[in-house]
Amino acid sequence: MTEPSVEHLNPASRVYAVLASAAGQPDNLSALVAWAQVFKLPEAGELALGRAVAQHLQLLHEEVELMVMAFSISPVSRQRWEGAVIQVEHATSPINLGAPWLGYKQHLTAATLQTLAILAEVVGDDEAAVSQGELAGIEERASALLTAIETLGLSDEILAIVRRHIDMVRRAVQLYPLRGAKDLESVTKYAFVEAAHIQTILQKRGDKEPSGLWDAFWRSVTAVVSKARGRTEGAKLLQHRMTQLLDGSATSAEGDGAPLLVDGNK
Repeated sequence: MTEPSVEHLNPASRVYAVLASAAGQPDNLSALVAWAQVFKLPEAGELALGRAVAQHLQLLHEEVELMVMAFSISPVSRQRWEGAVIQVEHATSPINLGAPWLGYKQHLTAATLQTLAILAEVVGDDEAAVSQGELAGIEERASALLTAIETLGLSDEILAIVRRHIDMVRRAVQLYPLRGAKDLESVTKYAFVEAAHIQTILQKRGDKEPSGLWDAFWRSVTAVVSKARGRTEGAKLLQHRMTQLLDGSATSAEGDGAPLLVDGNK
């Protein structure tokens, strides 16, 4: 089956890309294994893999809901796309993942996928494209940061925050094909105050390399968010605010410039 070309980025194009990959999975797999391959999940026991697949299918369903909302306000009549959405819902059901994949795959017909592809172009973009190189750059900076940070003798509290930030960003990057950049935007909103105060702690230790790596890591994240989501005023403000905080030009909520976190091992 020749896949239609989709150029716009929106929930429909993301759902289409996932389902086009799913339609290409071999017939003789279980639904669990097929979805694990589609989502590029690491090998795991059946129970853990089942949970991971179910979580990804839930995220996919959230994109389907956004897709339906976009279709509903498009100039295309509901009769043109409602049948395709029903087939998508059948194909992506998390029920009985141990069943043969063919029972799910049969809903991913060429007509269903073509409808999604056509409507993805009608809906238009909800964010700008981000290259794999830009996403890989975030991972490279995360790995370099972890290597440097582990040798500093930081307190367990500070290390836990650094690792949590990196884990959240890595998961958002891994989910980019399914979710776009909105999870990276959410992580940045969640973490930016902590990130700034970690930067203050690192700078006060006098070792420029870790603070430089921390700065480069978060700037690479906010650059991707700004590029992808920058058409919104919220994304522009978020990048500006993170830059201010990393530069040390913003103070604590109390206005006295005191850090919210203190390295107990300093």
